[in-house]
Amino acid sequence: MLYVIQLLRGIEDTLDEYICGNAGEPGIGMLVNSVHNVQMGRALAELVLTREAGEITWH
Repeated sequence: MLYVIQLLRGIEDTLDEYICGNAGEPGIGMLVNSVHNVQMGRALAELVLTREAGEITWH
C-alpha cells in the first residue's frame, strides 16, 4: 500500500508541474480533474493503510 501511495504522490506532483507550466492551454481542466481523482485515490489508500495498522476501527 505504501508503494501505491508513493506512486500516486508522484503522479500528482508530475501533473501539478505540467499544469503550472501550461496554464491556460486547452485541456488543462481535464488534468485538474485528474489531479483531484489522484488525490482521492491516495486518500483512500492512506485510509486503508491506517485501518490495517489498527488506528481506525469500523463499527
